[in-house]
Amino acid sequence: MSVKLSIRDIKFIKYFYLYLSIFLITPWYDFRRNCAYKPGVLKMYGVILMGTTSVRLLCAVMDRTLFNAYGNLQYTQKLIAFAIYAATTGISYLTILKSAFLDSHNWRKLFMNFYYIDTELKNVGKPETQITKNFYFELVLKHIFFVLFFTFEFHMWGSFFKVSWVKMIILFSGVELYYEFLLVILLNSLVHSLTIRYKDLNSRLLYVSKKTKIVDEVQSIVHCYRLLGETVEIFNKIFGPQILLIMFQFGFEMVSCLNLSFFSVVYTDFTFYGNVCVANFLWFLWLAYLLLKTVLPMSETVQESRKFIDLMYQMQDQLKEHSLEMTAITRMIHYSKNFTRTFSAAGFFKIKKSIIFGLVSNVATYVIIVFQLDQNQFLQASARNQTVFNYDVL
Repeated sequence: MSVKLSIRDIKFIKYFYLYLSIFLITPWYDFRRNCAYKPGVLKMYGVILMGTTSVRLLCAVMDRTLFNAYGNLQYTQKLIAFAIYAATTGISYLTILKSAFLDSHNWRKLFMNFYYIDTELKNVGKPETQITKNFYFELVLKHIFFVLFFTFEFHMWGSFFKVSWVKMIILFSGVELYYEFLLVILLNSLVHSLTIRYKDLNSRLLYVSKKTKIVDEVQSIVHCYRLLGETVEIFNKIFGPQILLIMFQFGFEMVSCLNLSFFSVVYTDFTFYGNVCVANFLWFLWLAYLLLKTVLPMSETVQESRKFIDLMYQMQDQLKEHSLEMTAITRMIHYSKNFTRTFSAAGFFKIKKSIIFGLVSNVATYVIIVFQLDQNQFLQASARNQTVFNYDVL
């Protein structure tokens, strides 16, 4: 069964993929025939899902409670809230659109590459012996944590806005947040699959380097390396725009959390807004977790892919100069360099560890600016209220 397979066999993802296809996070796919499943019906289903999302969005805009809460925000908070809501909704819209109309052929290429590499590495049908490392065991734990965390969050915010938690989920981006949660798990599982295969290639290359006749086997390994590079490119085509929106949302969410907490502590009654500050702090930790789960595995994958080139150079140093093996390995090194790939957000920037510090510095800068703008606006509003009060007294 696929639920018992190791992550080294890409078929481990079958049941999770089928679950994601219900939400059109992934297109409908026939794993037996390795092709798209009923593309015409898929497009109709995509239109229905986008229509349903549009209706929920319209209901949220017309909801009186949400309208009043939005009206009570500071000017900068309104802009940030609008940007967050637009990014969160955009992720779900874009994911459904790409799955229903655009990305079926890319998913087919992705799985074909994985199937071939798994066959070459003899990982087909390999089970996972440790339950704690089983993908579906971890998936269940993550869902339990997600349910507990967001039950608490929606309870806190529902108490603050005086609305039911059901209404909070439907109107306050609860569905979109679950979309994003599933999307991050999918990203992480595919990136981890790529990392494992790069590590297996590196191990196999080290093993082959100890043999006397190596050219044919190294050529087979380099072919797998090329396919992995192409798979990273396909990954970027499928998920690049979503990753861009996720990073955009993370930045604004972090600014919003820090700004709202600061404003609540400094300018309002903390005993009344204390729950909001706690909810904001936990939400900030949740965003940090998602950011690390998105960025760090991609950085590790790129490091493993570059390690392959280093191992090729080490193998070259062990060969006799001007020998046929030396010439063949040198040629394969130059060939492999063309397929060393990195992850990117739709081509706008590369995903690597340094982006975490870049995001932190940008968030800190914008938080300071927003603090100053909110302070000026609050002081002006207080002055106007005081003027009105003095006039009424007179």
